[in-house]
Amino acid sequence: VIGGGRFQADTADVQVNGELRLRGAGTENSLANLPTEGGYDVEAWYPAATLIYDFSDSLNARIAYSKTLALPSPREVSPFATNTFGANDIEIGNPLLQPSDVENFDIGSNFVSDAGDSVGVTLFHKKVAGRIERLNGLNIDTDAAMITTNETLGAALYSWYNNPSESTITGIELEGRKELAFLDLGGPFDCMSVGGNYAYIDGQVDRFPIEVERKENIGISVDESRPLTEQPEHILNLDLTYDNPERGLKISLIYYYISDTLKAVSLDTGYDIYSEGYSALDMTLSQEFWDRYKLSVALKNLTNPKRGNYYDVEGRKFEADSERKGRVFSISLSGEF
Repeated sequence: VIGGGRFQADTADVQVNGELRLRGAGTENSLANLPTEGGYDVEAWYPAATLIYDFSDSLNARIAYSKTLALPSPREVSPFATNTFGANDIEIGNPLLQPSDVENFDIGSNFVSDAGDSVGVTLFHKKVAGRIERLNGLNIDTDAAMITTNETLGAALYSWYNNPSESTITGIELEGRKELAFLDLGGPFDCMSVGGNYAYIDGQVDRFPIEVERKENIGISVDESRPLTEQPEHILNLDLTYDNPERGLKISLIYYYISDTLKAVSLDTGYDIYSEGYSALDMTLSQEFWDRYKLSVALKNLTNPKRGNYYDVEGRKFEADSERKGRVFSISLSGEF
């Protein structure tokens, strides 16, 4: 049994000097009613406990529980407005945001063989109270103490808010590694292995009442719950690795995939915004020499896939924007003395 707890205190003070205005908006200040100060001040104990049972030297099972806190990022809690380049969208933070309380439940098992092969499986469930979600087309009416739509701003207004409903994140993670020496092919295969991990994630949150109201007003029937923003359903990592300690040489070819991800829930048009899923390929190489030096080379995003956002219009995809991040090459030399 492993257990413990930590005491954590977090404070953020946010204040805008003068009146909050949007550059280029002219005489019509569409941000005039937004709050110009806020922040949070929270402190609490966060416990954690893990029970591990060893069936043998190579196989174990575990159950774990913990509580933690998810803090708003500085951008999410800072009430300044910025335009998205190439679009009419405006991003603005919400100084009224509060941290989210998170409860974590995990159960899993791991197996490691004498040959170095390994496999693991973990089931997880998280309950998030006040998860921070992103909506498109909102303003904040401090007098009414509620979120309302912005009728005067010609562009979309992004705002973050602390969701009053409890959200859940449930899923499974699989990971493993297999040495290729079992193929009995000799040569480089004796130093090669294949491995990776895969996660399936089902994240759900009850819709904020204004989400349901606005969509029903334009004739769109919606469920009371929806997927979480910024939470992909599938994530996959695979690698093929050559590791020769005698020569001090290690080479890895790494594949990465992420599925479509909900970026923002749109109210005015009824069209939600998604980031399209993509896959990428990386390569890393390290060579040790003279017992103390290491040369490292990294080649990132070799396939340079197109990454973009799209609108979901009644099940059809309409591209909003796209880009290619470009390939990245780096080299470094280190030494120990």
